[in-house]
Amino acid sequence: MDLRDYYRMMAADISDEDMRKAAQFLSDHIGKANAVSKHDLTLALYGKTTDSTERKAREVMMRLVTECGIAIGSNSGSSGYYICETETEKSECIAELKSRARELNERAYSLFSVSLPSPTTINRLQGGLF
Repeated sequence: MDLRDYYRMMAADISDEDMRKAAQFLSDHIGKANAVSKHDLTLALYGKTTDSTERKAREVMMRLVTECGIAIGSNSGSSGYYICETETEKSECIAELKSRARELNERAYSLFSVSLPSPTTINRLQGGLF
C-alpha cells in the first residue's frame, strides 16, 4: 500500500467524536501561553502516542480550522496547539504558515532546474558527504 493511501485511510478514520473531543480539550488551552504539546494532545485524543496517532491529531487540528472555523494556533518555535486568544496570535500563526508555504514553493521551483546526476556523480557525491 502506498504511504499516501495509508494516510488517506487514517484520515478517513477520524470521527466526529474525535473532533468534538479535540475541541473540548482545546477549550482549556486558550492563548499561546497555554499551548498543549502535540504529545499531550495525542495522548488525550487517542490514549497513546505513535507516528499514526500524532498524524491523526495533526489532521484533527487542521480540520478544526478548515471545517469548523476554530482559530487553532501553533508554531514550530514553541511547539504546541492552542486556541488563538488575540489577533496578534492569529497573525503570527498565519505569518509562519505563509513562510513555510513560501519555502516549500521555492524548493519545488528549484527542483525544476536541477539536473539529475549520473550514477558516477552520485557515487562521487556520496563519498564527499560522509
